[in-house]
Amino acid sequence: MFGGKTQTHKYEYDVDNKNTVYIDALNRRIEHTYDENANKIKTKMPNGSILESVYDTADRVVGEKRNGKDSFTFERDQNGQVTKVKDLVNGVERTKTYDKADRVTSATDSRGGKIDWTYHDKANSKTEKLKEQTVTQGGYTNKVSYDYNTLDQNIRVTDGSQTYRFDYDD
Repeated sequence: MFGGKTQTHKYEYDVDNKNTVYIDALNRRIEHTYDENANKIKTKMPNGSILESVYDTADRVVGEKRNGKDSFTFERDQNGQVTKVKDLVNGVERTKTYDKADRVTSATDSRGGKIDWTYHDKANSKTEKLKEQTVTQGGYTNKVSYDYNTLDQNIRVTDGSQTYRFDYDD
């Protein structure tokens, strides 16, 4: 309820239980179309705009279109991780690099922004626990560091000159 009024949202599904129609409380209709591999290939928005997704033979998104015009392209590495996104509408390119454990280690964009990540690795395993994150944009740089106890619980975050500590009950 909002403002004392009941709001109704409607959903329609195909025989494979994929959402084909969504109608919001203001009676705006969004329609989805899928290919034979269950990939969403087309979305018709309430204003008539058409959003389309293009897939490779491994059913991974390699492009997106807006009203029939290419708007994004995606490149991937041999593990399927997105390594480059080209925004053809705004002329921006974003890249990501990954380590051998498929963890993102850096992200850049063609406007000069960059984010780097390092991880706390143990002698015989790779972890998702962040060690540092560094954000750079123009002349601005910010580094955030993360420390963990022997139970892999986050005990300290250092963000620039600020340090935040976390204690845990046994």
